[in-house]
Amino acid sequence: MRTTRSDNTEWRWYEIQALRVQGLSMGMIARRLELDFKTVRRYLRADSVEQLVAGGVRTSKLDPFKPYLHQRLTAGARKWHRAARRDRRTGLHRQLQHPGAIFEAAAP
Repeated sequence: MRTTRSDNTEWRWYEIQALRVQGLSMGMIARRLELDFKTVRRYLRADSVEQLVAGGVRTSKLDPFKPYLHQRLTAGARKWHRAARRDRRTGLHRQLQHPGAIFEAAAP
């Protein structure tokens, strides 16, 4: 089901693409359509309207470490300073620079 918001997004995407084809810069497009520069950039980076309407999946820098962190939390590690001290003793702080080592160590 399409909504007014998705219709506006579609109209805006086509408008921004048309202005870009005419040779306008992102700043000029933003001023002409009264949009933020970052919004114009996001619309120009999107390959299609559907990508904008559906939204994107955000990734985090912690994603590679989440299995390990989940394992630690379920095991009862709640005091970060104790965990940090133990991790320094065991050399885990070096493994954090290479997340693959954690996965190998955490595998049952």
